Amino acid sequence: MSGIDDEASAIANATAGTKRSNDGGAGEQVSRLKGRKIAKLDRTTCSAGPSTTHPATTIFALNTYCWDMILSYLSLSEQLHLAALSHQLKMLIESLQHRYNIIEESVTGSIGESELQQLLDIVREHVISYESPLDPLSGQDRHLWMLRDYCPNLRHLKMSFRRPRWHDLLQLKNLTSLHASLHFSNAGLYKNFIISLSALPHLKKLKLEATSYTGDGLHALDKLEYLEIGNQHGFDASILASCCMTMKKLCHLNMGENTANLEGEDFRVIVRRGHNLERLAFTIIHLKENVPYDTVHQLPKLKHLQLWHWDINASFIEKLIQKPGTPLESLILVGDTLEPEQVYHICEISSLRELSVACRTDAARSFLRLKHLEILDVKMSDVSNDELLALLEGCALLNVLGVRYCRLVTSEFVLKALSLYSDRKIKIYLHESSVDWCLLHLPVLNGNTNIQFINGYLKSPILINNG
Repeated sequence: MSGIDDEASAIANATAGTKRSNDGGAGEQVSRLKGRKIAKLDRTTCSAGPSTTHPATTIFALNTYCWDMILSYLSLSEQLHLAALSHQLKMLIESLQHRYNIIEESVTGSIGESELQQLLDIVREHVISYESPLDPLSGQDRHLWMLRDYCPNLRHLKMSFRRPRWHDLLQLKNLTSLHASLHFSNAGLYKNFIISLSALPHLKKLKLEATSYTGDGLHALDKLEYLEIGNQHGFDASILASCCMTMKKLCHLNMGENTANLEGEDFRVIVRRGHNLERLAFTIIHLKENVPYDTVHQLPKLKHLQLWHWDINASFIEKLIQKPGTPLESLILVGDTLEPEQVYHICEISSLRELSVACRTDAARSFLRLKHLEILDVKMSDVSNDELLALLEGCALLNVLGVRYCRLVTSEFVLKALSLYSDRKIKIYLHESSVDWCLLHLPVLNGNTNIQFINGYLKSPILINNG
């Protein structure tokens, strides 16, 4: 066993000092703690196989499960440092490639260029998703050549683009999803970038953020099934009518909050030609009066609708209630507080599984009429503990509840909900509440694996974004 202890200590020493904190010695204490934890692993918990007469004397005899445990104590930088120590360690870490087949923004934003190249060289073709910060100053697009060389099976990419060279992007032939933030110097580069994406044969999903982009050339991407325009100003929404004519398979369209120039005829074209649309999001705040936005009920396959608004007229709600074809499953209304009568009317859409709305507490009883409701996100500042408990009791299928600006909700609600609904699987988001999270402490909240409380709010709708 001494061989394993010696090599485990060597690993702990190799990683010591890589973590630092403001109080000076904390990093070294963390590394020593990790060293002790690793050194405690013995052949009773981390054997390479069945018991033998001669126990293994090298740490390389540990099985994959044990290495997974060891690496869980180390940061990514420490893991990469280990891989650089010896060929055997690199091979062992390569056997755990599944740990980084999805590379998130938290990873790419926290390591340097050389470490990133080392990581991609280890995981290589196993990488299927890569996300980097969208900060235009991050210069992440200079790493495209690494993705081209190491990640031929990449399917999803999130990246900010500033340089007028993106040839390496077009070599990612298996890419199906792109979230791009564009920061070019002139309109021609925006158009050229968009049109060049047609060289990606499997690209189906595009989320686009581009401050100075008008939409020119977007209609050329006729194979898209998912198109989302960010909240930037300057986008010419009339171009989306052309997109609906060329993109025959388009089933998700998010026009963004700040689209302009959408005429009545453009909207009619979107409704008439977007017969495959299942998910639609747009704003009526800046729409001209002649835009017939209430005709969205004519979309035969529409299941999920998101609307930014100042007010909602009764005819719009009534048409959604009477909607032919596929029933509406989610309605996300982002805007001013609605009157109780409006909420009551909305809750006549009996097929709703998800609803997001701002209202007063006297409208809360209307939610009990939605027998299929699974997700409810409400901005309801005057709701009390008892009224929230009544919602939980009356909406039996609810598995996500978000309440914003709920200052009257206290720790008493949390404790009662834990007591009454401990066998119910549900997430409850409480935003700006009066719950004393420190007093309740984590063991109280996390001791139950079913009901979960989150000190915050639901950041985005669920069903409309699941496509």
